[in-house]
Amino acid sequence: MGLKRKIYSFILFIFLLNPLEIFQNRLESDELDTVNNSEKVEPNIDNNYLLGPGDVIDIIFFGAEEFSGRYRILKDGFVYLPMVGSISLSEISLEESAKKIEKLYSSELLRPQVQISLVSSRSIQISILGEVAKQGIYKINVDPTNKGNFSRVTDAIKKAGGITEDANIKEVEVIRKSGLSEYPLIKTKIDLHSLITKGNTSQNLILFDGDVIKIPKAESNLALDVISSSNLNDFSMQVYVIGEVKKPGVLTMNSNSTLIEAVLNAGGPIKWRGNKGNVRLIRFGKNGTLSSKKIKLSLNPNSANKDNPKLIEGDVIEVRSSKLANVTDGLAIVSKPLQSVVNIFALGKILND
Repeated sequence: MGLKRKIYSFILFIFLLNPLEIFQNRLESDELDTVNNSEKVEPNIDNNYLLGPGDVIDIIFFGAEEFSGRYRILKDGFVYLPMVGSISLSEISLEESAKKIEKLYSSELLRPQVQISLVSSRSIQISILGEVAKQGIYKINVDPTNKGNFSRVTDAIKKAGGITEDANIKEVEVIRKSGLSEYPLIKTKIDLHSLITKGNTSQNLILFDGDVIKIPKAESNLALDVISSSNLNDFSMQVYVIGEVKKPGVLTMNSNSTLIEAVLNAGGPIKWRGNKGNVRLIRFGKNGTLSSKKIKLSLNPNSANKDNPKLIEGDVIEVRSSKLANVTDGLAIVSKPLQSVVNIFALGKILND
């Protein structure tokens, strides 16, 4: 009986040992896979907001509430904290900032634990490129007293004068600084079509300072109706109506306004002088070039699109006459606000063709 018991005990020992070894080996393998995957996966664009001058943050010290409070990051990127003095929190994430503060307080507190939340973000500068009315760099101001009032991609698009009818709103690219040496830039694509048609607000990212937004050109205009009916072009713009109209000059109009609406807002063509068959739409290109299109004007708002195109910021509409009356006055009206972006002699040449 003693021998049998020894044999049973040995078999039981082997049975219990092997699963333990298998589990341990599997655990080590899983940990290795986790490490390898973490090296390959880029950070998510919604993480790692980089703090900077002007940000307002709440710092909570667990166990030392007397140090907790609301702080604004100063122009030099520093925050002044009780007991320890100034600490730089510029160009690092909320998580890294908390770790940095905990380390700084480790000599003053027993096991300091800090949590940081962003109350309001600073004014930011973003770049927007591609199919928008006005490409460029824009500063977006944020109300620091309004918690959660952060700027989003659609705010930048409106700032740039709205998107063009050729925009591919399904593949808008956002490029962002990560603050990490391994992945200095994070790139992601968002679907504004899904935002407009399905209310998918996750596609309307909060903007960070230094973001670049690229809106590509679509191969087809299948989303044209969606763009036209959305508020992505809900802004005011300035256009110029010159020549044989009753009130030539600068007009401020709503987005999606048409050529006929602009002419009517300028009082309409002057009888016996305005040549409805000889109207020019002059448009400034993104690279500073000028294009001119001859249009046969019909004052029926339901005219075909080719005779009643939608206008964009800076368009010039010239209602001509046989004697080119009032063209000189019209040229004087538009030359001053445009002389910084276009060669006024080129515009004059088009007007006199």
